Amino acid sequence: MISPQKVARWIDGWDAMQSSYIPTREARFSAMASLLAARVPSSFRFLDLGCGPGSLSARLLARFPRSRSVAVDFDPVMLTIGPIAQARFASRLHWVEADLRTDAWASRLPRGRFHAAVSSTALHWLEPRQLQRVYREVRGLLGPGGVVLNGDAAPLAQPPGALDALLTTYKDGQRRDARRGRAPPDWQGWWRRLEREPGLRPLFEERARRFPRANDHEHEVTEADHVRILRAAGFREAGVLWRDGPNVVLGASVA
Repeated sequence: MISPQKVARWIDGWDAMQSSYIPTREARFSAMASLLAARVPSSFRFLDLGCGPGSLSARLLARFPRSRSVAVDFDPVMLTIGPIAQARFASRLHWVEADLRTDAWASRLPRGRFHAAVSSTALHWLEPRQLQRVYREVRGLLGPGGVVLNGDAAPLAQPPGALDALLTTYKDGQRRDARRGRAPPDWQGWWRRLEREPGLRPLFEERARRFPRANDHEHEVTEADHVRILRAAGFREAGVLWRDGPNVVLGASVA
């Protein structure tokens, strides 16, 4: 199997690639951590939805030494390299293989309530009806005072044309600045390079079976739709708590 040293290099490439698309990614992570600090006890348990290689869980576990994470994903590649990359948190990070697109994903979780549910750049892969189901399930998993924090792209609903063009120019400028002086791989390039790892070939075959239409079905749910869906799922309050253009942290709280 792939060595920890090699996995570390791949994760560095992953972070660079993600930050080239979202230049304020680390600022978003920091905002989510600060929001949690204001809401949850010092010892808390959180659910990381669509965790990928564990980037968000790792940031939060490092920030909160008494926290514990249950990280959920369905990508066999991520579920293999993630635990290697985040081995230093092995005692506090529990990985779960579950498909958020299905009705039964929550049944695969360990027992017990959560203080928080978080996600970063993941839930836009869900169709709106699947997102509705996930938010509803999450509401039932949170204890009193629980909170949801979802960091993702959530465009404003039908912005005026001039403002839409201005926002596009702003985003393009941010990405150019982030990529200046370095050339991180793009999304497809990172995956293509990783696929060349001989030990991962069977996992990529399984990945193709699980995601036959990978990378061609992102869903741009507006912030207003997120708020509506969260409130319909039973959350008392919902709204945008942090923003950088269309890059937002949506929050929702349990009564």
